[in-house]
Amino acid sequence: MTRAVLVVPVVVLSLAATEARANAPVDAAISVAHQTRRAIAIGPHVGGYGGYALEPGAGVQGVTFGIGVYVFRRPSVLTLRETVSAEIERQVKQRLSGDASLDPATVRTEVTAAVLEEIKREPPRRTLEPPRWSLLLEGAVGLGNDGGFAIRALGSRGFGPISAGLALGAQFVDDEVRFVPGVELDLRLTPIGAYRTPVFALYTRGELALTDDDAVPITLLGGVRVMLDVL
Repeated sequence: MTRAVLVVPVVVLSLAATEARANAPVDAAISVAHQTRRAIAIGPHVGGYGGYALEPGAGVQGVTFGIGVYVFRRPSVLTLRETVSAEIERQVKQRLSGDASLDPATVRTEVTAAVLEEIKREPPRRTLEPPRWSLLLEGAVGLGNDGGFAIRALGSRGFGPISAGLALGAQFVDDEVRFVPGVELDLRLTPIGAYRTPVFALYTRGELALTDDDAVPITLLGGVRVMLDVL
């Protein structure tokens, strides 16, 4: 009777451990999916801007719309290889230093378990997620007397909490078409949502409108974009 009482908990614990090991890859895959949703935002965006054109010396304002992708510096399917390689390297160094078993079967089991645990570890969500890169396609409709319409492509890379990038576009005013390159800085906020989160981007941009005459109109502006992460 006593032996049976002792054997039952051991069997239960063994079955639980086996089930946990069997579910570990599934849990890791779910975790990677969740983290990837947090790390990548894809969808439409809308916004508005205001600023000042140094020539002819007038204010500018308008609304924007488009589609884009934001990628943040969080664990995701994009960084999975880096995560696995780093954890394997750490485990190998630990064993070469003599702090762990060198038995091949043990090494394989422990390294696999450590890698799966590292993949499942989710860093805390932050309002200021460090950006990695982004790509946007945007249309802009000017308001006021000048009006006009512009299209542009923007690509940027993250540096700490902010992003810096280049904008290449064309501006259509009256019957004139202007090539408009620019430089943009932005700060991206993710204050709400767990995995699929909207992105609020506050930006400032300087533009040069290249024309046929000698004038090179410079415009300094700031604005906000709101991207709805739908994919």
